[in-house]
Amino acid sequence: MMGRHQRGSSLIELLVALFVGTLVAGGAFLCVLQFQKTADLLTNLLDRDGSLIVAPLLLERWIGPAGCHLNEAAQGVDLSESVLRVRADFNGPGGLPDGALDSSFESIEIRSSGSSLQLRSGSGNFQPVLNFVTTARFALESESLIRIDLRLASSAKVGPDPPALERPFLVHLWNRRPQLFKE
Repeated sequence: MMGRHQRGSSLIELLVALFVGTLVAGGAFLCVLQFQKTADLLTNLLDRDGSLIVAPLLLERWIGPAGCHLNEAAQGVDLSESVLRVRADFNGPGGLPDGALDSSFESIEIRSSGSSLQLRSGSGNFQPVLNFVTTARFALESESLIRIDLRLASSAKVGPDPPALERPFLVHLWNRRPQLFKE
């Protein structure tokens, strides 16, 4: 039996191959996991930045007509530091004002709660409209300008927290202008 060659592998060779294969599979899994975390972080940052881009456009559209067709323009805006209430009568029969704030978006409230900017139209419930807004502050800059300061933060739970973004902007109230001809 001296000239006989062994075929196959020994148990030790098999265990070493199994160990090396486990290390390679574990390393590949860790790489995929890190790529997934990075993709989640980038998605959250892009969503946050998208909210920052869209916020002024939406708020200008909702807030701009404040006081429209009300007896006095001052009735159109009621603001505290954290809640903004806007009223305008622009939707009645035939597209003319009807003297009642009964249609959607004739009376709205805007606030930040949790991690979103929320809006309530009419007597409905607050609904989130922009994500990642941790703070919203409202102030009257002049008779026809409202200053809005938004603070946005990412909800990413991966790696270091990205810095919060702050965005101040002004919304022009196009219905609030001095009366040119006094009665």
